[in-house]
Amino acid sequence: MSLYLAVFMVALSAALVATPLAQRTALRLDIVDRPGGRKAHHAPVPYLGGLAIYVGFMLFLVAVVVLNRTDPRTPLVQALAILASATLMVVLGLVDDRFSLRPLLKLGGQLLSAAVLYAAGIHFSFNHFGYLDAPISLLWVVGMMNAFNLLDNMDGLSVGTAAIACTYFFVLAVLEPTKQYLVASMAVALGGACFGFLYYNFNPARIFMGDAGSLFLGFMLAVLGLKIKMNFFQNLHAVNFFVPVVVLGIPIFDTTLVTISRLRRRVPIGSGGHDHTSHRLLLLGLTVREAVMAVYLVAGAIVAGYKLEQAYSRHLSAVSHQLSAVSQQPSAIGPQPKVADNQQPVQAAGEPLMAHQQPAPVPGQQEADS
Repeated sequence: MSLYLAVFMVALSAALVATPLAQRTALRLDIVDRPGGRKAHHAPVPYLGGLAIYVGFMLFLVAVVVLNRTDPRTPLVQALAILASATLMVVLGLVDDRFSLRPLLKLGGQLLSAAVLYAAGIHFSFNHFGYLDAPISLLWVVGMMNAFNLLDNMDGLSVGTAAIACTYFFVLAVLEPTKQYLVASMAVALGGACFGFLYYNFNPARIFMGDAGSLFLGFMLAVLGLKIKMNFFQNLHAVNFFVPVVVLGIPIFDTTLVTISRLRRRVPIGSGGHDHTSHRLLLLGLTVREAVMAVYLVAGAIVAGYKLEQAYSRHLSAVSHQLSAVSQQPSAIGPQPKVADNQQPVQAAGEPLMAHQQPAPVPGQQEADS
């Protein structure tokens, strides 16, 4: 556990140091989000915060690739695929933050990164429905990147939700008998980088992570969802799919809500708007900080409730098995063998027969005393 703590502290410290550097670089290169329209801030806010998260996490991943090349717990091909695809997403996001890429070009880059993961063996596996592996895995990766991009609509919302999800992925990865070294290490490193950036991004934000950060976070959390394997459940393939869906329930719900709302109003899905979950909380009278904290609370409660339900179900199953085993055990006394009417009881040597064991007299035979 001390190794995980060290990884967390390194990623946290790297993000805390890199974020002010990214802030100054963004101001110097004029990569800022200018006020206007539906935006709540009244002064330009620098982007490139996602680059700080990327640096904090990549310090860990590069160290894994370099130092653990021969460790069988670290699949080198998969680590390199994650490194290459995550870097592609950050570069794509940086270009989009600066020049506003066309949606189809962004979608093409996202599909390419998802395809690299699939080729490296990082994908869902459906036991008897193998033809679903590729489409659902690609949809999962692309959908999660866009979900976190949409969720990044309020100070600290997206990165804080990602940090909570990383915490749960870490806990799931270190449980027995799962023990997934790479997943646990990635989750704690990404969580440390998120917490480090959240210090600067919480309301009022001093820096935004931009598309570079939202695409990177969505991609990495999608990878954690693909990699986590819940080995202590019987229906393994179904659980391996639904556990990450529950952990990332908030971005999935918000994206579904916004998509349905905009389709119903015949508004382009990619256009901005105040129809997100966080904006609806503002309409209820909450402040920005209160709305963000409410989403944090729900994000944590969803997974905590799900895990409590799973633990309770396993406990009931264990108790049921114990009761069934006890009921099937033979009694200590056991049933007495039945003696036929014409069969004489067996007398042990030197042991008198009990009264109820005396043989019945034969008809017509007189007793010896008479």
